[in-house]
Amino acid sequence: MASHMKIVHFYDGHEKTYRGRGSVPTVVWNIAKGVSDIGHDVSIIERKWDKLSSKTIKDGVNFHRLNLSIGSDEPWIDIPYEMVGTLKGTIRLIFSRLEFALKIKPILERLDPDIIHCHLPFAANLITLFFPKFRHKIIYTAHLGETNKRVTEPMFSPDVFLAKRSSITTVLNEKMKGAFEESGVDEQKLRIVPNGVDIDQFMSKKDYNNEKPLVLFVGTVTPRKRVIDLVEAASRTKDIDSKFIIAGKTDIDEEYYSKVKQKILKYGLEDRFEFTGFVSNEHIQKLYSKADIFVLPSQEEGFGMVVTEAMAAETPVIGTHVGGIPLQINNGVNGFLYDPGDVNALSSSLRELLLNPSMRRKLGERGRAIAVQNFSWESISRKFENIYQEISDSTE
Repeated sequence: MASHMKIVHFYDGHEKTYRGRGSVPTVVWNIAKGVSDIGHDVSIIERKWDKLSSKTIKDGVNFHRLNLSIGSDEPWIDIPYEMVGTLKGTIRLIFSRLEFALKIKPILERLDPDIIHCHLPFAANLITLFFPKFRHKIIYTAHLGETNKRVTEPMFSPDVFLAKRSSITTVLNEKMKGAFEESGVDEQKLRIVPNGVDIDQFMSKKDYNNEKPLVLFVGTVTPRKRVIDLVEAASRTKDIDSKFIIAGKTDIDEEYYSKVKQKILKYGLEDRFEFTGFVSNEHIQKLYSKADIFVLPSQEEGFGMVVTEAMAAETPVIGTHVGGIPLQINNGVNGFLYDPGDVNALSSSLRELLLNPSMRRKLGERGRAIAVQNFSWESISRKFENIYQEISDSTE
């Protein structure tokens, strides 16, 4: 049995962690809450967002929020991947994270945690450089989508730099683990831990009975997600009356979104496709449950949390054989896997599920069972508790 530990998460991102918007804040919050529920003392340190207090307790998790002079106190204003696009933005990012690192130091000294869990490489790297006494307590969770662009391709990778100086780094899949090893990170310092899902948030399908099958994609409409492949597959199943919903932001890459729309017009599918734009968590949960099929045609994914969410909602899934998706989809058991870009395989799987309601029901039920057993936040929190204990034991 694990000994009682004091754990501090810090998140220097562009969104609040409690009821925030985005996958990384959601992961941070659910790990923190899950480990707190087990019985450990857990805190989150983040920016003091507008209208939020400097100190508070939510569901047993202690919040410490930093008053920072650099950067916006409104979520989704200063987004790192946008800031590094300009010299001014890069300088602003560096100084904002330096201020975060300097202000977090006295809190860490006062709390004296057993574990310091960081989720972004910005402020964490500065802490390892300026305050190396904390290194042995640090666990880094690498929330990466495009692994090569973050790990193997750059001349300098902040993620690799941090992984080399942390006690343990957790990654989402074998490919990501291999990329870190290839970049010089000791294999003994790497662990694979998938993302989880809040099982209780997702509703049964018994309340929905669509007149025609509904196919759902959730994510940003960008080249990496290969939404055009789904349009191509839809054109090859035009003989089956169906509806396609694309739920997610369309303004990240407007040129690509325009290409997707042109392709839809080319095939005369405008009556079959609906773009919702960004939707709330509550709406997304209803869409998962209402959908008959979920498709994620991505070229690259760190894990693909949307697949797990669809599984939790008893929705059969079709996904590409990349990243962490094969950890979730057991081919032919709860869905189908195919190689990214293989539209023939996607079309074949889509046709099979569109024409077979009993198969959809059977695969969906199996997917829900897999999600409950392997990807509940309770299960993921236990995995992190074991890693925390490993770090704590090694420092005694």
